[in-house]
Amino acid sequence: MTDAVIQQKIEALLGLARSEADEAKDRIADDLSEIIYVDGAPFSPRELDIATDILRKLVHEAETAVRQRMADRLARDGRAPRDLVLALARDDIMVARPVLAMSAALRDRDLIEIVRHKTKQHQLAVAARQDLSKGVSAVVAETGDTDVVSELLKNPSARIAEATYAYIAERSQKETALQVPLLKREDLPGDVAARMYGWVASELRTVIEQKYKMPAHLLEEPLLESLGDIAAGHGPEVPWDEAERGLAEAIKAERLNDPMVLVRLIKTGHISLFEALFARYLNVGIRLARRILYQPDGRALAVACRAAGIERPVVAALLEAVPIRSEDGSGRGGQAEREAAIDLFRRITHQESLDVLRRWRLRGANLLAG
Repeated sequence: MTDAVIQQKIEALLGLARSEADEAKDRIADDLSEIIYVDGAPFSPRELDIATDILRKLVHEAETAVRQRMADRLARDGRAPRDLVLALARDDIMVARPVLAMSAALRDRDLIEIVRHKTKQHQLAVAARQDLSKGVSAVVAETGDTDVVSELLKNPSARIAEATYAYIAERSQKETALQVPLLKREDLPGDVAARMYGWVASELRTVIEQKYKMPAHLLEEPLLESLGDIAAGHGPEVPWDEAERGLAEAIKAERLNDPMVLVRLIKTGHISLFEALFARYLNVGIRLARRILYQPDGRALAVACRAAGIERPVVAALLEAVPIRSEDGSGRGGQAEREAAIDLFRRITHQESLDVLRRWRLRGANLLAG
C-alpha cells in the first residue's frame, strides 16, 4: 500500500473517530491495526504512540471478528506492545490463540499466569507454543489435564526439565495416554524411561530396551517400586504356624532339586505352605516373597526364579498357576503377560537376577512400608 493511500485511510479514520457508533469503533480498530502491523505505516514515534493508545482503548470494545484480526496481525509483529498483546492473550480463545502460539511479546510470567487462570483451550495453545521454556513447561505439566500434558509432550521444541519428566512419568502409571508421547520424546532421560519400564505395556518395554540399550537387569531394578499394595484377595500377612514352617523346611531339604513341588502345592490349594517354601528358596522374608509372587504381570516372579536357579518349565508352570493381572488391570493375565515374563526369564542372566534380588532384599523394608 502506498504512503498516499495510507494517509487517506488515516484521514478517514480521524473522521470516524468523531463518531460514537460501535460500527465506527470497529472500523477504527480494524483499519488502524492493519495500517500499523500489516502495512507498516511511516508514523513518527509520537504518531505511533497515539495510534497504539487508540487501539488499547478500543480492544475491549471491538467485535470478536475485529479482535481476531487484530490478534493475528499483532502476533506476527515484533513491535507489538506487550500490554496490548497480553490483553488479546487473555481474551476468548478464538481471539487469543494466535498470540499465544507465536507472539514474541509475551514473557514466561505472562504465559504462566494464563495457564494457571484461563481455560483448557488457552492451556492447550500455550502447550503447543514454539520453544517453550522449562519453567512454563513445568506449569503446563502441573495442570493435571491429560490432554494438555499430552500436547506439551507432542511439542518437539518444548524444553522440559528432568524433574518435570519424572513428575509426568509418575502420573503415567494411571494416565496411560501419557506413556506413548513420553517415550517418543528424544530428550527423555534414561533413568525416567527405566522407571517407566516397571508399569508400561510389553510393547513399550521393547521400545525402552531398543531406544536406551539398557540391560534387562537395569530395567527391572525399579520393578517392585512400581507396585501398589499386594494384590487384593491374598489377604494381609499372617503368623506362620511353627509346624508349617518345619514342614516347609523338610520339603526343601528333601526335594531341593525338585522345585515342581511349588507347583503342586499351589495347585492343591496349600497356599500358605507354597508361599513359605518360595520364601525359603529365595532366602527372603515372607512379605517380600508374596510381593514377588503377586506382582501384577509375573515379571518379578520370573526374575526371582532365575535367581533361585529354577528351570524354565517350572517357571512356565508357576506363571500358569499363580494369579496375575492383565496389563489393563482387568483381571487374570493372558498369554501375552506370561510370554513377556518368560521372555524376561530368558534374557536376564543368573548373575543379573541375583543382583536384582539383592537390591530387592536391601530395599524390601522401604518398599513394603507403605
